[in-house]
Order: sequence, then C-alpha cells, then structure tokens
Amino acid sequence: MNDFRRFVAGAICPNCKKKDTIALSADDKRIFCVSCDFEEYKSE
Repeated sequence: MNDFRRFVAGAICPNCKKKDTIALSADDKRIFCVSCDFEEYKSE
C-alpha cells in the first residue's frame, strides 16, 4: 500500500482542532487527521 499523503496547508481538524494535521489520501477520496482518529470520505 502506498503511504503517500498530501497535507492541506492551514486546515484545522474538526475533531481535535489542531492545525496542519489534515491530509488527503493518494486517491483523493479520503480526508484524515494524522493527530487523531478523524476520517471522512469524499462523496462522488
């Protein structure tokens, strides 16, 4: 599995409220926080 992550500059996690911890998966379908368990899938 590819561990590629693209971070979203300035984004604040809606769960833990930390800044610059939101990343996109390689296929751009999943948004997640590297600091907590927040995860969201983009709708098509």
